[in-house]
Amino acid sequence: MKLLLDVGNSRIKWAWLDAQGQLSPGEPCLHAQESAGKLMQRIAGTGQTPDAVYISNVGGATLGETLGGAISERWPGATLHWLKAKAEACGVRCAYQQPGRLGADRWAALLGARARWTGAVAILDFGTAITLDGLAADGAHVGGLIAPGYHLMLRSLHGNTGDLAAAGAVNQEQPPALFAVDTSAAINTGIYHSIRGLVAEVTQALETWMPGAYTLVATGGGLSHVRGILPENTVVEPDLVLYGLARVAGEDM
Repeated sequence: MKLLLDVGNSRIKWAWLDAQGQLSPGEPCLHAQESAGKLMQRIAGTGQTPDAVYISNVGGATLGETLGGAISERWPGATLHWLKAKAEACGVRCAYQQPGRLGADRWAALLGARARWTGAVAILDFGTAITLDGLAADGAHVGGLIAPGYHLMLRSLHGNTGDLAAAGAVNQEQPPALFAVDTSAAINTGIYHSIRGLVAEVTQALETWMPGAYTLVATGGGLSHVRGILPENTVVEPDLVLYGLARVAGEDM
């Protein structure tokens, strides 16, 4: 049995991968709410024992060390595999001249997309940051972009504008009106339309790149904030990084 861990900037997603290639995702955790040791205890509570653990980590070296220690303490016999982008793997060729500088999560998402869809794919990942990556039909990664996500924009306004810090919580459930009549709502509407504009610009550019001949995939922990502004033909797959890790683990089976 393989354990897959998608370690993001805010949360950790995980799943078991069995010998038949079946993925069984578990309940994610937020870094701020559950320690690495407690997460490993909860995962162990499923009754499974991994012989190998495959990890995509963009949460930083300190978190990686803590997580690695918790895994080794819980399952000393399990081998740890830390995903790093390469020039080429699993049918994907990296666009970066220095592949190692591409985030492990973006690389895993590309591998997962290549395994799940034929033809060209565009991946919009809504996490702490918003990223776009393009994958041509022949497996060539064509590059991408990185922009601040919902909560980064919110923290930036709260942290760098004294008066706005006291605006209070933001309602993220309903698409906001264009003209807000209080500061909290004005922040929400500004962030919403910033992301909406980015998505509109990106999808327009994608149609120029590959008119009607690509699959648009949305993933990431921040999907709940953007579902209403995604094009109707968008395929929503929250666990795309885990599918990429499964692809790598499958190569080792």
